Amino acid sequence: MSTEEQNNSSCCGDNALSLLLYAIGVGIVLLIGYILTTSARSNSAADEATLRGTRGVERKATRVDLEAKAKAHANGYGWRENFTNQITHIPVEKAMEFIVTEYANRDSAHAVIRKRGAVAAPTTDKDAKK
Repeated sequence: MSTEEQNNSSCCGDNALSLLLYAIGVGIVLLIGYILTTSARSNSAADEATLRGTRGVERKATRVDLEAKAKAHANGYGWRENFTNQITHIPVEKAMEFIVTEYANRDSAHAVIRKRGAVAAPTTDKDAKK
């Protein structure tokens, strides 16, 4: 065997060994990834089933509580002080009655709107004649 043939055989032998070690390394990495993925799926499935059972009940109870508080607030009287002003609230139906009585007469409604300065009062032919 000549020196050139020995160099080629040692060269190819080292390449084959490197390739084999590379393939084994890739296989190990894939196996570890598969094991981690499988264990994560099994744990998350159990946790998800538990959360779905308890979370739904908790969310429903929270929603019912919030709806009850909102209904009590809308239908009740209350008083709250801020830093700059005091805020009161009355039932919605009572507030609608106040608005209807306040704006029952068209002329008084225009006067109230002008007084508050909320919006410009609409002009009509009747207003123009005055």
